[in-house]
Amino acid sequence: MMNRIILLIIIMLLIALPVTAQDDAQDDAQDDAQDDAPQVQTLGIGMSVEATISDAAPFDWWQIEGAAGDVVNVTIEAYEGLAPILAVLSPGGDLVNRSADGTPNGTLRMRFEFPTDGTYTIVAARVGVNEGTTTGRYILNVERVSAPAPIDPSFQEVVFPCADGEAITAVTLKFRQDAGDLGAYRITVFGENGLLPVIRVLSSSQDSDYCIPPDEDDLAGTYTFPDGTGGVSAVRTGAQLTINTGGVDLGEITLIIGGFDETSGRYIAVIEGFAIETGTDADSMQVRLGALPAESTSLLVYMVGGDNRLDPTVLFEDGHCDDAGRRVCADVPAINGAGVTLSDSSVIGDRFDAGMVISDTLPHTLTLTSFSNRTNGSYAIMLVGEVPPRDFGD
Repeated sequence: MMNRIILLIIIMLLIALPVTAQDDAQDDAQDDAQDDAPQVQTLGIGMSVEATISDAAPFDWWQIEGAAGDVVNVTIEAYEGLAPILAVLSPGGDLVNRSADGTPNGTLRMRFEFPTDGTYTIVAARVGVNEGTTTGRYILNVERVSAPAPIDPSFQEVVFPCADGEAITAVTLKFRQDAGDLGAYRITVFGENGLLPVIRVLSSSQDSDYCIPPDEDDLAGTYTFPDGTGGVSAVRTGAQLTINTGGVDLGEITLIIGGFDETSGRYIAVIEGFAIETGTDADSMQVRLGALPAESTSLLVYMVGGDNRLDPTVLFEDGHCDDAGRRVCADVPAINGAGVTLSDSSVIGDRFDAGMVISDTLPHTLTLTSFSNRTNGSYAIMLVGEVPPRDFGD
């Protein structure tokens, strides 16, 4: 109800702004009193502007020429305590898009496709507009993305919304539930060096999409990276989600791990619940490194056998790996002793576990099976990677 009230206030305020405000602002541009008034100015695609929201000017209008089918990313970065919001008005003045409420000194991003040619208005405002209390400086940027194209099944977002914030994509996995698996998949992620991890899950058959932010409680557990370093989880450095299939067809499951609200650092993740039923059984999974991490880091992907006879083997496009760190996969760091220990289970690697290194943003299809098709048992996927600091100057 509150969001609907705020939205109504925005529409009323925006429609009520006199057309003559633009002429008045231009005529009195040198007058200090008029400087602190809502702006109505032209903004070109590919441009950035800096302005201020105050009690006297709780919003600004930025008019932009749009061509049907063009797609733009609109970004507002707030400073000095401002809690921002973004909106888009059609050439006729109707509200056609609106962002979620921002937080003080927060950053909001909106992707918008122009449905028709015309002059659109991007509204930069504060939460609550006239009834709001925050003020401060902001930087608004409009960047062309591309003309619309058919949906690409391999598309991967650079950033995505999660809870009341935004997350940078660290890695994307796609797989289909298998009747031979254990009936549920549990994902556990621990971040280090400031990284707050999130977990996002999509199901093609159930048309579901939900995101789990960093756990507000302490997700008890310890973790060890392949280089032997590690630690104990702390508040908000861990995230966990269990996907209980319950006999429901989930179709293709897309699992995305990300870094919350532009935090950066290393992470280790384990996905439990997979199994190789017989020696000749094999599972398929697509793994893709996020665009920002791929600029400066690599991703380590491991198939970790459980407390059973399974000897994992990973097959990929141009090779295979049986034992990480040895023979044909000597370039993959061994994970002896690396992994995650929780209160009710542990996923710890040994010298028989397989893996690969991914250093690009291409989707890689992995075939997960047993060595020489002779063993079977449960296994987990272990991911080790990093979300680098984001450089807004790029």
